[in-house]
Amino acid sequence: MEQSLTQDGEQTTQVGPDSKNSQPDVPLSPKKKRGTKRKTSKMWDHFTIIEGTYEVPKRSECNYCQTSIGCHSKSNGTSTMLNHLANICSKYPYGKYGNVTKGQQTLAFKTKGDGQNEVVGVTWSVEACIIGLAKMIVMDELPFRFVEGLGFKHFC
Repeated sequence: MEQSLTQDGEQTTQVGPDSKNSQPDVPLSPKKKRGTKRKTSKMWDHFTIIEGTYEVPKRSECNYCQTSIGCHSKSNGTSTMLNHLANICSKYPYGKYGNVTKGQQTLAFKTKGDGQNEVVGVTWSVEACIIGLAKMIVMDELPFRFVEGLGFKHFC
């Protein structure tokens, strides 16, 4: 046993040769489980998981149009969800068809006569493009096969 004095003049007693390093017996707390891992794809911000069963695989539902899409990691992945948002979903505001249904204007630059640019709103519609294409073919006397060319298909 070792006895020592503290700064206040109190006497303390230490028991055992390594009592300085010994720790009291404290029951260990059970290991905490980690939370669910966040999905890495940003597509999950736009879809809700619908849990499946053995017969019906896991699916996801679009938050905009409520379409059910396969999302199994081995067979579908997130590519089908990306394709849905980019090309199919009409209610997704940033997709291919998102702005068409809302009639939202796109900003474009228009050059004035003095060389300065100004920003103007341009509304795009399918009907106006079809009428403009028909006028271009008639006025420029283009052959009808003009619309079958690779350049035109890339344009559309």
